[in-house]
Amino acid sequence: MELDDEQAAAVALAAGNTLVVARAGSGKTTALTARAAFLQKHCRIEPRELLLLAFNRDAANEMKKRLRTFLGENVPHVMTFHALAHAIVKPLSRILSDQKDEDQLDLSKFVQDVIDDLIRSERYADRIKQFMLAYYKEDWDQIIRNKFNLPIAHFLAYRRSLERETLAGEFVKSYGEKLIANILFEHGIEYKYEKPFRWGESVYRPDFTIYFDNRRGGLIIEYFGLKGEPDYDALAEDKIRYWGSRPQWNLIYFSSEDISRHGPDRFASILLGALDRFGIRYRKLSDHEIWAKVKHRAIDRFTEAVVSFVNRARALGVSADDLREKVLHHSSISQFEADFLEVACEIYDSYVDRLASQNLLDFPGLLWSAVERIKNGETSFVRDRGRESGNLKTIKYVLVDEFQDMSTAFIELLLAIKGVSDSSGFFGVGDNWQAINRFAGADIRYFGNFEDIFTSPYKFLLLNNYRSDARIVETGNAIMAPSDERGGVAVSRRDGEVMIFDMAKWRSRDAEKQRHGDDEITPAALRLIWHCLSGGQRVLVLFRARTIPWYIRWLIGPGEKDGVEALQEHFRSAIPERLRGMVTVNTAHSAKGKEEDAVIILDARDGRFPLIHPLWVTGRVFGDSLLSIGSDERRLFYVAATRAKHALYFVTDSRRGSTFLAGVRSHANVASGDWRKLAGPPCVAIEAEAGPGRKLSRYGFRPVRAGRGDGVWRKDVPLVDFSWDRVLSQLRSVDLLGVRAIDDEGNVLHEWSAGVRRSDAGE
Repeated sequence: MELDDEQAAAVALAAGNTLVVARAGSGKTTALTARAAFLQKHCRIEPRELLLLAFNRDAANEMKKRLRTFLGENVPHVMTFHALAHAIVKPLSRILSDQKDEDQLDLSKFVQDVIDDLIRSERYADRIKQFMLAYYKEDWDQIIRNKFNLPIAHFLAYRRSLERETLAGEFVKSYGEKLIANILFEHGIEYKYEKPFRWGESVYRPDFTIYFDNRRGGLIIEYFGLKGEPDYDALAEDKIRYWGSRPQWNLIYFSSEDISRHGPDRFASILLGALDRFGIRYRKLSDHEIWAKVKHRAIDRFTEAVVSFVNRARALGVSADDLREKVLHHSSISQFEADFLEVACEIYDSYVDRLASQNLLDFPGLLWSAVERIKNGETSFVRDRGRESGNLKTIKYVLVDEFQDMSTAFIELLLAIKGVSDSSGFFGVGDNWQAINRFAGADIRYFGNFEDIFTSPYKFLLLNNYRSDARIVETGNAIMAPSDERGGVAVSRRDGEVMIFDMAKWRSRDAEKQRHGDDEITPAALRLIWHCLSGGQRVLVLFRARTIPWYIRWLIGPGEKDGVEALQEHFRSAIPERLRGMVTVNTAHSAKGKEEDAVIILDARDGRFPLIHPLWVTGRVFGDSLLSIGSDERRLFYVAATRAKHALYFVTDSRRGSTFLAGVRSHANVASGDWRKLAGPPCVAIEAEAGPGRKLSRYGFRPVRAGRGDGVWRKDVPLVDFSWDRVLSQLRSVDLLGVRAIDDEGNVLHEWSAGVRRSDAGE
């Protein structure tokens, strides 16, 4: 096992407690497994005296695989923290947990059952209803500004990063847009948010579009939230002239002054009065009607917040009474937060009682049970159906992967092992710049306070990056720059490629307009994906969250959470079948621990990187702050960027670019990408005109325009996979008026009409 000087120094320390700070790509798993092999081979430590712990099965299996390469089957104990706790506690029932990658949500369902019981109570049902409606309606900008007295620059940065969800489940850019959307929703007015319109060669998305009853034109509502900035004002004037040239459309517009001067209630009257003048009918919905429309989504949001709250309280090991005492001395910044904490404490109490009454454990409970048993002298463990057994009393060295993800429960388990074993040393590896699991109870303070937890501490720094080419390493360091901490050092002699692509400069080609309509991000992503695949590179496309950004929300309905999976299928469908396995779409969180030839961060803009959700206030009682969340977001951006080996592409919008990119531009040698130099995957468009009553969606087609029958349907097939005979065979049983195949240049390759068949390209 070859080690560089940094790794060798950390691995060869004979005794003491060691923390290895390993930057991305620096070989932390190599160092950890080399340490275990060194102790066995050179220090004569028996395998049964070594314990290696990881946070997930993939990491544990990788360590075991590497150790077998050097030690054969004579490997030490290697397992996850939870596997060790399970082997000690030997619970008879299943452990409640959420495994989103495996679509297993046992914990969330269990919490939901507790919540459902509260909802059946009139008192709590009304309380949950009121503060969830408040969540959708609150002016979070003003709450934060009034309560924290932030400097204006910090406040503006917060406001740009805030995720604002409307009653309709859409994510909008400003409080003004949120207020307008909610007024329209509460009055039963149908609207389209940011519906695309053609403006020359580009796409223009006004804030709100309301159609007249005859669908011939309608009303446009624009919110000019940055009025007073010269460039913004000039664009606003251009928009006013644009609508003035379209007689079938009418425009009304507002600014932030209209809201601040009149207040939300008076502003609602002004907006509704304007709708009256254009004959737009509406009716104020009752609270019951509004709640009926949002209840399912609101309860999902509430459950999500409560699950995180419960996990963090359990990771701390606090009782229901301790939690109430903690909340009692906590100063809430809004009635929403105060109400949430009251109900969350009630849910936590019921949750803990229900676990005990049903003899169930969650993962934190399993850890705490293991801690208690170890302290009581129960130190033997048996796992893997009896194939592995051991005793913590014989453990001399404990080695831990991803030490930055430690929580109170994990730390207490380590200290319990240390207390009963003949321990000669602890060895942990991790990267504080990959500490992104606060929401799951992780506490980065344990990484920073290592010297206060372990005696005779040693620290080593691994900087050599073996994963990424030079410019990618430089980019990761640029993201770290505000911290003044030491970043990675590229070992690769290749430059690699890092580029920033601006959607403000995007122009769809004719074939892309035909194929994707007003969706611009899909063809943009496909050009980048095809650029990578053409060079033989596997591609990882990353998003900040599982919800889809505004510009491709047509693919996934508002509020749905499976956007990542749908996008992966969507992108793969446009490339040849043999290459589809080379494209993966994931979230930045889920990509931690992974790497790929090329990485595309597809939403490097404000409101995504960084993203601050209003529900962050529910974690204030555990110490969350705007500062800590901002730091978490920067680390998440670092994790996303450092997954790349040879190519890294940021897709942003200079009109709302991510603040993190400013550091990338100023500290790293990053070029601006030119969309015109990229070609998308060649495709053939299949257009079929269906007979009356025929729908072609089951065959992968989508409706594109009206026709003689039930309209024209279209789907795109990668050129490599195209077969005209297969198309006709698939549609043989369908009542069609005609079908044709068109290439990227608009040429008709094949055409069939009822009773006639011809092929321009020959067959």
